[in-house]
Amino acid sequence: MSGRNYNGRLTIGIMSNTLDSEYQRAIWKWITYYAKQLNVNTICFSGSELNTPDKFNASKNYIYNLMSGKNIDGIIILSAAICGYLKGDELAKSFVRYGSLPMVSLGTEIKGMPSIVVDNKSGIKVLTDHLIEVHGCRKFMFYCGFENSKDSNERLEAFKESLHAHDLMIEPEMIYYADYLQTKAMVITDEMLERNIYPDAILCASDNMAIGTMNSLIKRNIAVPDRIALTGFDDIQNVEGLISPLTTVRQPLKEMAEHALKTVIDMICGNPVPELEIMKTVPVIRQSCGCMSVNVIDMYKEIIDNKKWDPVDSENIAEIIFNNLEKDINNDLTKIRNAFRGICGSFFKSLNSIHSNNEFARCFDKELRNGPMHSIGNSLWERFLTLLRKYSESMFSNDAQMIIKINDLIGQG
Repeated sequence: MSGRNYNGRLTIGIMSNTLDSEYQRAIWKWITYYAKQLNVNTICFSGSELNTPDKFNASKNYIYNLMSGKNIDGIIILSAAICGYLKGDELAKSFVRYGSLPMVSLGTEIKGMPSIVVDNKSGIKVLTDHLIEVHGCRKFMFYCGFENSKDSNERLEAFKESLHAHDLMIEPEMIYYADYLQTKAMVITDEMLERNIYPDAILCASDNMAIGTMNSLIKRNIAVPDRIALTGFDDIQNVEGLISPLTTVRQPLKEMAEHALKTVIDMICGNPVPELEIMKTVPVIRQSCGCMSVNVIDMYKEIIDNKKWDPVDSENIAEIIFNNLEKDINNDLTKIRNAFRGICGSFFKSLNSIHSNNEFARCFDKELRNGPMHSIGNSLWERFLTLLRKYSESMFSNDAQMIIKINDLIGQG
C-alpha cells in the first residue's frame, strides 16, 4: 500500500538520528504540528549519522532501509544532524536509493535536492565581535560540530574572520570537534582545564555542546561568565533557564520545519519549489557572555536618573539583613557580614546602572561559591533575598518602574 492511499492522506517520512537532542526534537515537533494542520501523516525514522565510524550506531541505520514508496510519499532529511560524516559527492549519492521519492534537505545544502538552510555566519560573527569589543576577550576556544559539516565549518569560518578583523591570532589548539554532543564537549573541556588552559571565552557551534561545556565548568566551580564567557548556536528550549542563561544564535526552527513540510508537499503535487532557501538567524544576548539581556537594558534606559541612592544605604541595609539572620548563621560571622555588604553594594550599583554588566548576579554567584558562604542553606539565601527586596522597595515605594527593576534583579539572584 502506498503512503498516498493511507486514509486518503499523504505520509511524509522524517529522516533523523536520535531524538534525544533538543534540536532534532524541536524540528520533529514542529513538522508534526504543521502536518496535523495540513491533514498529513508523518513517520519518523530515527537512526544514527550516515557513515558513522561507530559500529553500534551504524547498526541503527538499518531503519533507513525501511523508507520507500510503499509507506511514504516524500522525505524530509534532517541533514544537519545525520550528514556530518559525509564528504563532498557522498551527500547526494547517499539518497539515490530512494529513487524518485520527493526529498527535502533541512539544515545542509545538498546538490540536486531542494534545501532549506540558515545563515550560519552572520550570527557567529556578531557574537565574536561582541565578546571582543564589549567584554575584551582575547583568548578563545571554538567547539565545532562534525568535521565535514558545512554548517559547522561556516560557523567556524565566521569566527576566524572576526578574529582576523581584530588582529587576533588563530591557533589550531583553539579549535575542537565535539560532533554536536554534550558528552564530547564535557570531555574536551575537562581535558583542556586539566592542562591548565583557561580561555576568556568558548564559542560553541551548537547549544548542545555549550550545555555540556557549562556542565563541565560548573563541576569545577568555574563561574560563567566571570571566569569564562560561553556562547552557543540554535536557541533550543530551556537554554534561557540555565544557571547562566545562554547567549546564543537563534535558528528559526519553527519556520524551517513549516517550510520543509510545505516544500515536500509541493513537490509531491508537482508544484515548482526553490532549489535553496536561506533563513535568517538572530543573535540572542543573555548572561553567559557577561551581559544583561538587551530588552532589559532598553527598558532601563528610560528609568535611571543616576541620583537614586547613596552608598551608605547599601551598607545600612546589609547590616539590617545581617542582624535579622545572625542568630541562624553558624559560620564565620565577620566574613559573612562583609559578603552581605558586597552583595548589597553590587545590588544597588546594578539598580542604578543601565549597563551594569550583571554586576549583582556576578557578585552573588561568586559569594555563593566562596568558603563559608557556600555552606549557608538555601532557606537563608531565600530569606536574604526577601529582605533585600523588602528594604530596597521601601526606598522607592513611589517609583513603580524602579520596583520593576528591583524585582528583576532579585529574580537574577
